[in-house]
Amino acid sequence: MDKSMRDSCEEMASDGQSLAALETLLNEFFAPVTTNERKHDIEAMLNNFSSQQGAWKHCLFFLANSANQYVSMYSLTTIEKLITKQWLGLMWEERAQLKATLYQLTLENHHTVPHFIRNKLVKLVVDIARLDWPHFYPDFFTNILQVNFVMALLETLIQKQRHRVTATPPPSPTHGQPNASSPVHSGSLLSSMLDNTKSGTNCGSGRNLDPESETLCCLSLKALTHLFMWVPITNNITPNLMGAIFRLASISSDTSRDESVRTLAMSAVNEILYKNCVPASCADFVLNLLQQAMTLLQGWLASPEDMDLQDR
Repeated sequence: MDKSMRDSCEEMASDGQSLAALETLLNEFFAPVTTNERKHDIEAMLNNFSSQQGAWKHCLFFLANSANQYVSMYSLTTIEKLITKQWLGLMWEERAQLKATLYQLTLENHHTVPHFIRNKLVKLVVDIARLDWPHFYPDFFTNILQVNFVMALLETLIQKQRHRVTATPPPSPTHGQPNASSPVHSGSLLSSMLDNTKSGTNCGSGRNLDPESETLCCLSLKALTHLFMWVPITNNITPNLMGAIFRLASISSDTSRDESVRTLAMSAVNEILYKNCVPASCADFVLNLLQQAMTLLQGWLASPEDMDLQDR
């Protein structure tokens, strides 16, 4: 056995021993019979380990080789401190390793781990994106939509709702827009918007989603709203995605909830409208956005009885 292989085996053995010791300490810390004095001692040992240089590498090993929830949260918390306080001081290879490993762990385990671990994993991926995107993490937006399956999920829920009630979708991006040979007048933008709303049907005629679907919609819309706060329009926010959001904005919501699907959908739209700088290349996208908003508003005004008190 050559030296490099021997060193690798010794490192794995060391990580294995550290993992066993960590599991023992954390299980003891959360045991109901453990005294406060002993908890204080364990906490000091854990803090000492997490503050050591290179501790995050051991934590990646722990995450990949332990099903212990305490170990997972401790490891993720240690990595979180590194990302928020020392990220720019890491070598490029180290940042790439952390980024790829956390994304892969999220992709492979988001449907099996407890929700609080899944949420922490996703948060760390987003924290890295805040620091590296777009130049050093160009595929983040595509990846995160795939991890949360947001677009596919929204489309599935909308199709499910359509089976419950027949409703007409918002107009297509090109519907109601003047053709290339038509003269463009000073009021063409407003005229196009109004023409589009005349051709639309009542967008407020949808009925409630079932409770499970509504919960999934709310979580998806919250994730999108968070992303829209800092992701520029360009090619990241597509007309299809906005069409799905407007469809959800037209669906009646459960008034017993603190936040309804309709309210969260409009919050996502507002995040785009709040942007101070919109590239000229996105003019068609913005026009389509305003057309759908006008159609939605017309539907609400045409059916005020469908607007519950909370959504007003």
